[in-house]
Amino acid sequence: MNIPIKLLSPKAKIPTRGSKCAAGLDLYASEDYSCYPGERIVVKTDICIKIPDGYYGRIAPRSGLALKQGIMTMAGVIDSDYLGEIKVILFNANFFFSGGKLQDHNRLSQLNLFRVAAGDRIAQLIIEKYYDFPFVEVNNLGDSERQDKGFGSSGK
Repeated sequence: MNIPIKLLSPKAKIPTRGSKCAAGLDLYASEDYSCYPGERIVVKTDICIKIPDGYYGRIAPRSGLALKQGIMTMAGVIDSDYLGEIKVILFNANFFFSGGKLQDHNRLSQLNLFRVAAGDRIAQLIIEKYYDFPFVEVNNLGDSERQDKGFGSSGK
């Protein structure tokens, strides 16, 4: 299956796989950015894609950025009828603590400042199948072992 892609600038890069069997395709920043701890930014990729009907794109974090730099993605569903530029919301989840003690905000802000350069890999795009199930209103959902037990009820 081919996915049509439109590059919006010379800085745009076609998403790439890190390995032959990688599910996620790396997305690249098209501009430079800085993101302070606790801040979220919108990063441009300068690409538009046409996802086939019956599929959607999911923006997922890169594990290395999450582990080593505390960078997470937010939001991240691209519907097949969206044809605009793919943008990625990044969140710098680093906090101002070290050794369990609150540290000087200015010093740690600089230490935990995340910088993105044009051409950096920032997230992954995963194309996934979805199923269009209709909702049917009922008076009773039946029984299950869990019933309505919520958060944490299934154990560790």
